[in-house]
Amino acid sequence: MKIIKDYGLWLIKGGCILALLVLVAPLFQTEPMSNAPFDQVLQATIEGVDMSKYPQKDVLALKRYLDLDASMFEQIAFYRSDNAMDADELVLAKFNTEEAKKSFLDAIQKRIESQTTTYEGYAPEQYDLMKKGKLISHANYGLYVVGPQAEQIASQFEKSL
Repeated sequence: MKIIKDYGLWLIKGGCILALLVLVAPLFQTEPMSNAPFDQVLQATIEGVDMSKYPQKDVLALKRYLDLDASMFEQIAFYRSDNAMDADELVLAKFNTEEAKKSFLDAIQKRIESQTTTYEGYAPEQYDLMKKGKLISHANYGLYVVGPQAEQIASQFEKSL
């Protein structure tokens, strides 16, 4: 009888340890950092893309449109249509801190909501582009793209890492 009792206690302890491992293990898993250089990721991301829809913008435009400070990032590139009526935008960022990543994701989410609301009532084509836009985040890279080639750009970005 004592053997059965000890065996049952052993099973309960083992089950508790296993359950604890299952619950705690995901906390220690982190997304792997990409060692790919920023310029290489950028070139691979925009390869074969008609960039005439996406002229490069400076850090002042980054602050104006997205409320992002370029100095928070290891590197960042911002491309946006010159036509105020177009939703076409592309942002590629390399994060050096979790704070920078969070700042990027928060600012882009705010931008998506704002632009979607803006285009919803009077520009159905731009509204559709906003709905099909991509926001992708990895350990140390982030991409935001809206435009007719968003799917291609997002796919190439994923492959470049």
